[in-house]
Amino acid sequence: MTKYILTLFILFSSLIIAQKQDEAITFENKLIVNREPKFDSDTIYTIKKNEVFLIVENEENNSDWLYVKITLNKFSKIKSKNIYGFIPKSKVIFIDNLNKNSQENIALKFNLIKADTINKISHNESQYGLEIPLNLSFLVNSMSLQWKGKTINLNTELYDDLYNVSFREGNYSSIENPMFVIYEYESVFYIKQECADGAGYYEITWVINNGEIVQRIIDEI
Repeated sequence: MTKYILTLFILFSSLIIAQKQDEAITFENKLIVNREPKFDSDTIYTIKKNEVFLIVENEENNSDWLYVKITLNKFSKIKSKNIYGFIPKSKVIFIDNLNKNSQENIALKFNLIKADTINKISHNESQYGLEIPLNLSFLVNSMSLQWKGKTINLNTELYDDLYNVSFREGNYSSIENPMFVIYEYESVFYIKQECADGAGYYEITWVINNGEIVQRIIDEI
């Protein structure tokens, strides 16, 4: 059954990826988010440098602006509130356009277990990727960051809502893994991770600054 799920993911992944929202940052120390696509409209938020946000859509009627989504909770806990507004395109760098980094001394490592082996899961909890029966799902049991020769064990807040980042029990790493891409900009690292269970496909962008995960933004498809 697990192989069947993986086959479904491969068949549908090309369609899913086409619907992903682009992630971006600003190269300025701060960037004003406007309520409307014009500079004299109300200020509703200020984006800080290296803070990742999602591009909802390009404004076809105004090529100078982008419609964006900012998640107020910087670790994208699923019940967090979001802000939507407009920013000028000229102030934005898309994550996919940053320089890629292939260093193996910076990596994310996960330990996965079958989700039905523990009894603490409640369907009232907020979860990502839990779109298939629990007995076919895998949860993240522990997670660490490999940072320049050091192993840093991460707080459960960063992974206790993640399911089916892989469909295999045991250790799972970003090293030489096509589901991860590492980008770098001004010594800050952005690790994009694809996670999927078919219909529940989602993508995580991990923001790492000086050995600390400072943001986790999740784009659900």
